[in-house]
Amino acid sequence: MKGKITALIMAMALTAGCLAGCGNSENGAASGSSTGSDSGSQSGEASEAADAGEELEDIADIVVAYPMTYAPQDVQTVEDALNEITEAKINTHVTLSPFDLGTYNEQINLMISGSEKLDAMVTFFYGSTEFTSMASQNQLEPLDDLLAEYGQGILETLPEQYMSTTKINGQTVGVPVYKDNVATVYLAMRTDILDKYDLTEQAQNIQSVDDIEAILQTVKDNEPSLVPMFVQKDMGVLTQGMFLTGDLDDIVIYEPLYQEQIVSIPEDDPTVAQEVYDTDYYRDAVVKMHDWYEKGLLFRDSATTELINTTAISSDTAFAMVFAAENATMMSTVQDCGYEMTVIPLAYQNVTSQKISQLDWVIPVTSTEPEAAMKFMNLLYTDADVVNLLNYGVEGVHYVKNDNGTISFPEGKDMNSVGYYGNLSFFIGNQYLAYVWDNYDPDTRAKSLEINENATYSPLIGFTFDSSAFANEISAVSNVVAEYHNTLVSGMAEDPEAMLEEFRNKLNDSGMPTLVAGVQEQLDAWIAENGLQTSDSAAASEAAAETDAQADTAQTTEETE
Repeated sequence: MKGKITALIMAMALTAGCLAGCGNSENGAASGSSTGSDSGSQSGEASEAADAGEELEDIADIVVAYPMTYAPQDVQTVEDALNEITEAKINTHVTLSPFDLGTYNEQINLMISGSEKLDAMVTFFYGSTEFTSMASQNQLEPLDDLLAEYGQGILETLPEQYMSTTKINGQTVGVPVYKDNVATVYLAMRTDILDKYDLTEQAQNIQSVDDIEAILQTVKDNEPSLVPMFVQKDMGVLTQGMFLTGDLDDIVIYEPLYQEQIVSIPEDDPTVAQEVYDTDYYRDAVVKMHDWYEKGLLFRDSATTELINTTAISSDTAFAMVFAAENATMMSTVQDCGYEMTVIPLAYQNVTSQKISQLDWVIPVTSTEPEAAMKFMNLLYTDADVVNLLNYGVEGVHYVKNDNGTISFPEGKDMNSVGYYGNLSFFIGNQYLAYVWDNYDPDTRAKSLEINENATYSPLIGFTFDSSAFANEISAVSNVVAEYHNTLVSGMAEDPEAMLEEFRNKLNDSGMPTLVAGVQEQLDAWIAENGLQTSDSAAASEAAAETDAQADTAQTTEETE
């Protein structure tokens, strides 16, 4: 899509109403007289008609929730097309409830706390709808029996390692999205600005934080209307699954064991659980961010803004952003920026349990039709038509398919005007069944799947912390983190080291040591039972090389309409 995107995410939740069950006219047709002359034939036809009528009367109704980047206006058209499939294949009518990304946690909370019908949904990256958070609140139905009876397609599709990451107390309570999980942390900068100030070669040869700072300073000096670096709420530039404070070669990667609060740092010892905020790495990162903030290099309203990184770029607010993504997700993220972007890989991450289990399809305890919900979830992993309907809408209305298998917007339409634009394939079941836009390599899905299959897995793959016994500590710790973390990682602290000391003291008082000890105890038990997993070094090298190659080809990614 050439040209800029000017629309921001609309902070509103949309639900699409629909009529359930069968129409009287269908039942009437089923009970009509036969024109056949054979009484046995008439009897058989009447029996079939009665069966058809009974099936229609017994049709299941489910409500399905998922997030979208742009508030959709044309949900009903998509819902109608979806129900043509689901009513025929699984005798289920689906009501779609897509919510804006920025309000997803809030809207799901309202539905579950109000005991509102919600039969299937996908968990979110963070917050109250993050997988471990929902599991700890006993908000998820156990799925093992449902999977065995209605989810065979899921079990045949997902690697065995995936299903091991969503077990709590031996019970499966989530189905991981089958998506790219080989993540890279990227720095993305507007190519037009780099070219304007002869910074392109300098950007492509970044080797340290100081190199990044030099480019940001040039932008600040010459483009006063642009914020050099956007900082998103709760996501630090230098602390996204890593600690970056010096040379790129010295980046420290960490593995979340409980959200982003308690981690394993392989460089130190992968078997030790650590509070992320109590490391020297974290301290150095927040001090550097404060330095950038004081120099005017950072977005100053991250605590209150409704912008996310891509809309900050597309709305001419910011020049650059740091984000973590997988191969295909990187391209869709850059596409949403609305400008040609120069993308620099900063750090590569192993596949971890939390990475796999972060986004899962689950059945909340408010479901009234868990069997039908599992049948529907099974389609999300096996039926390309269902996957692409939820991702992109109706072919010919919301997108058109090209000869090479990619898709484009219909003539005269773009993401703002087409009526249904999801572009969040990493939320919808089996990402490898989803189409790609026309600015992608047509073989993106096949290449991404190959990268994923050759991935380097964490030695702790399969470990998932059961936080259900730590509700009080989690609540208290979460309140303290909400009070301090964003201020620190966004650079806004007036005295970062003094605030960090205060932050750590409050965490200690709130029960963080108990929480860390709980993670460590479960981790020790898991290691004793399973041992540290080892990765094939050859496969690891191949995966890293492939990821490098993908990053190189995507060095400059251009949005196309």
